[in-house]
Amino acid sequence: MPNQPNPTVEQLVAENETLRARLDEAEETLRAMGDGAVSLSGDGTILYSNARFAEMAGISFKKIVGMSFHGMIAEQDRKRFTTMLAGGMKKAVHGELALQACDDTWIPVHLSIFPLSDSGGKAISVVVTDLTEVAAATAVRLRLALIVESSDDAIISVTLDGVVESWNRAAEMLYGYTAREAIGQPIESLIVPPEHFDEVKAELAAIRLGKPTRYTDTVRLHKNGTPVEVSVKASPMLDNTGKVVGASVNARDISARKRAEEERDRAMSQLQQFRDLLDDSNDSVFVVDSVTARIVDINKRACTSLGYPRDELLRMSVMEFGARMTDFAAWSDHVQRVKKTGTTLLEDEFRRKDGSNFPVEISVKHISLEGNDYIVAIARDITERQLAEQSLKRERDFNKRLVDVAPVIILTLDPQGRIVSFNRYMENLSGYSLSEVERKEWFDLFLPESIREPTRELFLRAIHDTETHGNITPLLTKDGEEKTIEWYDKTLKDVTGQTMGLIAIGLDVTDRIKDREALKESEQRFQLAMEGANDGLWDWNLLTDEVYYSPRWFSMLGYEADAFPPVLDTWSRLVYPDDKERALQRVQDYLEGRADDVEMEIRMKHRDGHDVIVLSRAIKVNRELDGKPVRLVGTHVDITQRKQAEESLRHLNRALKTLSSVNHTLVHAQDEEQLWQGVCRAAVEEGGYLLAWIGYAEENETKSVRVMASHAVKPGYTNGIRISWADVPEGRGPTGMAIRTGKSRYIQDIGHDPAMAPWQENALAYGYKACIALPLFENGKPFGVLTIYAAEPNAFNNKEVALLEEMAGDLGYGIHMLRTGIERDLSRVEQQHTLEQLSEGLEATVQAVATTVEMRDPYTAGHQRRVAILAVDIAREMGLPEEMIKGIHLAGTIHDLGKIRIPAEVLSKPGRLSDIEYQIIREHPQSGYDIMKGVKFPWPIADIIRQHHERLDGSGYPQGLRGEQILLEAKIMAVADVVEAMSSHRPYRAGLGIDVALAEIEGNRGKTYEAKVVDACLKLFREKHYMLEGQPGPTPE
Repeated sequence: MPNQPNPTVEQLVAENETLRARLDEAEETLRAMGDGAVSLSGDGTILYSNARFAEMAGISFKKIVGMSFHGMIAEQDRKRFTTMLAGGMKKAVHGELALQACDDTWIPVHLSIFPLSDSGGKAISVVVTDLTEVAAATAVRLRLALIVESSDDAIISVTLDGVVESWNRAAEMLYGYTAREAIGQPIESLIVPPEHFDEVKAELAAIRLGKPTRYTDTVRLHKNGTPVEVSVKASPMLDNTGKVVGASVNARDISARKRAEEERDRAMSQLQQFRDLLDDSNDSVFVVDSVTARIVDINKRACTSLGYPRDELLRMSVMEFGARMTDFAAWSDHVQRVKKTGTTLLEDEFRRKDGSNFPVEISVKHISLEGNDYIVAIARDITERQLAEQSLKRERDFNKRLVDVAPVIILTLDPQGRIVSFNRYMENLSGYSLSEVERKEWFDLFLPESIREPTRELFLRAIHDTETHGNITPLLTKDGEEKTIEWYDKTLKDVTGQTMGLIAIGLDVTDRIKDREALKESEQRFQLAMEGANDGLWDWNLLTDEVYYSPRWFSMLGYEADAFPPVLDTWSRLVYPDDKERALQRVQDYLEGRADDVEMEIRMKHRDGHDVIVLSRAIKVNRELDGKPVRLVGTHVDITQRKQAEESLRHLNRALKTLSSVNHTLVHAQDEEQLWQGVCRAAVEEGGYLLAWIGYAEENETKSVRVMASHAVKPGYTNGIRISWADVPEGRGPTGMAIRTGKSRYIQDIGHDPAMAPWQENALAYGYKACIALPLFENGKPFGVLTIYAAEPNAFNNKEVALLEEMAGDLGYGIHMLRTGIERDLSRVEQQHTLEQLSEGLEATVQAVATTVEMRDPYTAGHQRRVAILAVDIAREMGLPEEMIKGIHLAGTIHDLGKIRIPAEVLSKPGRLSDIEYQIIREHPQSGYDIMKGVKFPWPIADIIRQHHERLDGSGYPQGLRGEQILLEAKIMAVADVVEAMSSHRPYRAGLGIDVALAEIEGNRGKTYEAKVVDACLKLFREKHYMLEGQPGPTPE
């Protein structure tokens, strides 16, 4: 090194000040550092320390220089520090160790060791970073993670785009996805139902603004697709700068809460039901303030029992109506006794508002609610009970005597089976007096030898056991007859529990056993009868929906027995859908008490495709224990033919009413206008059609049809109607064709028949579904037409058309008479001829109705005709006018018309009718009256039909008329009906013969049958040798 001049004193001072300034600056920097800083020699001696490190080590800043850094390192880390120290002489070394302070506490630190470049490899610099807060933060993070993992709530973190970043164990359990499956997935597609997407989007939008959401009840999806009811809350997640970086979503399973809420609602409902039950109770219920004796609550019965309105009673105290509670002191004593005992039962008297008293039994209980004490009293009016107790006391001695005359065996035996006593019934039954057999062996005297020993052994084993029921054994009487006895036994014990003997009650079931055998045979016969009956039987198990269907049930639908499985679905498949819901609703109403029975008509599908109309009846079978219906047993009856007959009869009746009313109009009409208007009105008002109009065929260029008269339920259809009888579209409808061809034309379905195209839309708007046009003739040429419209399709059957055509013919004749100018008072003969024609038409129509009835009942075929003939002959024998006799004949021809509404299987049942079936039969006179009451006859036909089963003494039906209340014609019909019915064969018996029939009317002459009618009938048979068709006459006297 070259020689340098020695610095001057001034230079040394200046350099020293410069170094001192730099040292102060470095010292200030080190002091300001948050980390400790030290310089160490190669052996670890501290050469320099800043204040922060001295503070960490807990050593004075002034004393720390010269101390060994090794001694400040926790013992387990010293070896590692030595290695780090050696390495730090050459290069930077980093590591985490534990620093041991002077108070022996450990401080986690991070050491950064650097070699000092100007130390010649003899010193190093160490930066010491305190990790206490970092470790604490780490511990906090670990605790938070543990909290999150152990939370019962599902905690999920998501990005601001809704992508899952974390997923705790509760989330796995709630949603079914593992954390591995969930993290990285969009939360919407993972667990959010589509209908809640907008909800999640709104939550994320709020999170982006730094706003947390409130707990919201919603629905999420489980991995298996099932909905999960949850309460969800989302909170923003911030980084260390406060920026929103995501969301923490808490979800809580609220299924249990929802169930609890439902349970609460049910509990509230039950509480209300309990309240309603209290109000419906026969006992009076009072809730009383135990301190003031004031009533705070009551039920309805309390008000009615005491005669006070509720608001008045709630202002009263117990002392105002209780006989025992005369003052407040008595009430306080009573409350204290109840508090000690808990519940008290006492008898008292209550005083009503009207001043009258009545005895009560009161159950009293003390309760505390929300810090208040109350007395709950349930009071029962025991007026009747006290009367009963008094009566019971009076009858006690009588009851003791009653045992002796009881119609059962009452027997006591000692423990060895010897007879101690028995009652008089046993004496009479067995033939032994008690004195004859007292103390003798029961088994030897009264049991057959074959069962004595086994029964004795059983008795000796059972004498100490509990009572037995229903043991049946034979009993031998003194004369050797064997009776069958059902025994009910009970052991008799004294107060110490020692067995004293046995008391037995025996029922003589000899006849019952015989009846049981007879019942078994009857059931077998019933089974055979059901198999041969025309009814289909079904038995529905309401608990399992299994259904038994009888072979007939299947055969009436065209199937073999058991063609379908025995379940309810079989019926559902075969019944019409429209009828199914109605039928099931009727059954439900019946089972729940809203309907008295199950009886309905339903349509079912036959195997070949046609409809079968079935009358279905059923009764429920209840469970004995709780009365709950468990089975529904019923029958199906095929009433298709009956319904068809009723429909046919309805058509005939409609046409007959029209014919009757039109004929009346025809006889009395003064001119054409009056005639046509009357005809149209009769068709609508009497016949029940929707529209009738008369049109004349015009001889003009268009051959138009001019409306002459009309009458309608809803007027307006014929206004401006354009109809022709030419061969043009307007002339190809039924009206034009009837005039052009001279033949009746009808359309059964206006909505689908192209011939009605010009008028179709308008006709349907007025509700017309079918129509018929009937040509009107004069001198063999059609001059006009009568067109009639009906409300239903297929409205006109052959018989109805025939009657309407007959009516049109009568109208042609009538218009001819009017046009030729023959006045009514100058044409008696012609009018008579007209009336005769009308009468013949009526008779023919009535005969058609009678034939319809008899077609359904082969056993009584011809009965109406024979009754009519006999009634006419009786009337003639009585010298009645021929005009009256004609009415009797017509009424007799259809007197059983009402049987059209009786099921065919009841009419032709080959056996005795049940009470219900007989009641159904008794309804036929009223049914016949209802059918015919709207038809106008010159005679009281409908009333004769209704009264032909009435009797002079009022014992008849359906009205129970007496004496002169009954028409003479009906009295004649009654005698003729009885004589013919008793003489002829019936499904349930052979004919009894004319002698028995005549004896019946003769024996009740003047009692149930009109005397002069009976006399005329007897004279016919006994003096004039009268005979019913196909039957022999009476036996000569």
